[in-house]
Amino acid sequence: MKKTLLLFGQLFCAFIVLQAQPSFLALTEQGARFGTISKYDIVTNTISVAHAIETKGAFSSSNMVKAADGKFYGTTRDGGKGYGIIFSFDASSSAYTIVKKFDLTNGGYPGGSLIQAADGKLYGMTQQGGIFNYGVIFSFDPTTSIYLVLHSFNLTNGRNPNGSLLQVSDGKLYGLTVNGGTSNQGVLFSFDPTSSSYTVEKNFNNTDGINPFGSLIQVSDGKLYGMTRGGGSSNYGVIFSFDPSSSSYAVLKNFDQTNGANPFNSLMQAFNGKLYAMTSGGGLSDAGVIFSFDPSNSEYLVLKHFNNSDGGKPYGSLIQISNGTLYGMTLQGGTSNNGIIFSFDPTSSSYNVIHNFDLTNGGGPYFNDVQLNTDGKLYGMTHGGGVHRWGVIFSFDLLTNQYNKLVDIGENHGFYPQGTLCRAFDGKFYGITYVGGSLGYGVIFSFDLATSTYSVVKNFDLANGSNPTGSLIRASDGKLYGMTRFGGASNAGVIFSFDPSTSTYSVLKNFNNTTGASPSGALMQASNGKLYGLTNRGGSWGAGVIFSFDPITFEYAVLKNFQLTDGSYPYGSLIQASNGKFYGMTNQGGSTYQVNYNDPFNIVQSPGYGVIFSFNPVNSAYEVVRNFDLADGGNPYGSLVKASNGKLYGLTNQGGTTNDGVFF
Repeated sequence: MKKTLLLFGQLFCAFIVLQAQPSFLALTEQGARFGTISKYDIVTNTISVAHAIETKGAFSSSNMVKAADGKFYGTTRDGGKGYGIIFSFDASSSAYTIVKKFDLTNGGYPGGSLIQAADGKLYGMTQQGGIFNYGVIFSFDPTTSIYLVLHSFNLTNGRNPNGSLLQVSDGKLYGLTVNGGTSNQGVLFSFDPTSSSYTVEKNFNNTDGINPFGSLIQVSDGKLYGMTRGGGSSNYGVIFSFDPSSSSYAVLKNFDQTNGANPFNSLMQAFNGKLYAMTSGGGLSDAGVIFSFDPSNSEYLVLKHFNNSDGGKPYGSLIQISNGTLYGMTLQGGTSNNGIIFSFDPTSSSYNVIHNFDLTNGGGPYFNDVQLNTDGKLYGMTHGGGVHRWGVIFSFDLLTNQYNKLVDIGENHGFYPQGTLCRAFDGKFYGITYVGGSLGYGVIFSFDLATSTYSVVKNFDLANGSNPTGSLIRASDGKLYGMTRFGGASNAGVIFSFDPSTSTYSVLKNFNNTTGASPSGALMQASNGKLYGLTNRGGSWGAGVIFSFDPITFEYAVLKNFQLTDGSYPYGSLIQASNGKFYGMTNQGGSTYQVNYNDPFNIVQSPGYGVIFSFNPVNSAYEVVRNFDLADGGNPYGSLVKASNGKLYGLTNQGGTTNDGVFF
């Protein structure tokens, strides 16, 4: 309901901007995943997307593969049109390029890593999308950039793969799905890229393992080996083998919590012939273990118990370099609890943390592995951290122990636009996004409807305000005014101005807890020329304030401290009605909020369902004109709008006959 309310306000305000035209614009916060500028044509009664906000990938949960052209290729689960991307990365030039944007119809949210098959093409899988929305097997030709869907999973033959494909000696591709099959607990399948023949080789069930998240490997004995996250005798997962020549499946090890549990990754075969891997749980601290498994005699040994301080919850796999050392990463643990890179010597059992992720330069590697490049460095990706908090591509020099962040995965165009568009005197529309931008704290953008040109004109930077909210307004001086929810001197938000003619951004007021904090609505310029607004927090009672700001004298004044019984925590904006009074709503408070006046902070009943209020700017008279009572609506999150009949309209987030909110 909150999104409906926001959209209602956006369409109404945008209509006012373009009322002389047969169409109007509106912002959606999550359309096309990261938000859109949408155009509504009154004549044809149709809505079209004028601009879809996209990103250069987000949340990598796979590894890069080095192709024959010398470039690395990888995928992200988010970004692009919102369904993930395929990208290339040139380590020599640090050039990062999107080569494919998933569109859900042909696959979305890729899982696992790409592989380069014998035909030179890259093959991979998506977790969703395709004909049945259960994921697809696809190919991508790095030479021609041709992307093809080869198989759509359909539940019966598997669904939602998370690992990578494996091309074995018979030329076929083998893989695993997390779900689907006869028991809906995953399958092991083969796919022949020559004939496009897909075959379910094994349906997983509780007894012999369920829900495999990793990938298969082919060992020197010709068999395929893998692990499941659950199932087996103790329901903590299993190690299994599959013989492609005879279709023979065998459980080789049942995990038992004490010696490791719930592996989410893949096995690897070391130089000594043994298999090495990690579990995400179990062990002495339930933070996972490193183990070895000998396929010749099924001997299983725990080599390292993670303890969080030196790493915990590994979701990726291990690699081995020429000196025999194993390298890997953990999702958690380390000095900042954002994960680590470690080395492990299987001969001496020597374990060393070689890098602690600090979030700023990457953090939380999730289904990510490192790999050795020809320059002697390890390369990898993280699922989170970096400027945009969407992960990074990094290198680690084994000779110097130097860690370098190479690419911040994400885009600097901003995402999740807020409020309405505002048309400036230059004819362009301006708006704000809550997050994104070069520093991740949101942007001011312009949009030229004539050319469909979208441009970032200001990146918010925390010190001067972050996470703008509400909408921009164009004041009588031609400048745009707005507010941020956070940032500024007290990290409680700011009032700012932006001059489109000079691109000058100015902080006009730093909010603080005493005089109001964390606004969530927009400013309003009243008939007296002053700007008025609401804060969601701060003030004498900590429940928000009504304030005025004079853009000429820069004078800021608190006009009303919300105090629980007459409304608290407003989320929207003020509106000036034809009688000259301001009207607004609070999310909580009102007559149902009871306090002990000997102890004003001793709440003895419900915090209330909010109010509709009026405020007279002439004499500062505040009046509750309606207490929401849940039966006919409660807890509004947005603003009122004034219609041509002089009435005010709005929405509530809760209440009504089904407690899903009302339109009043």
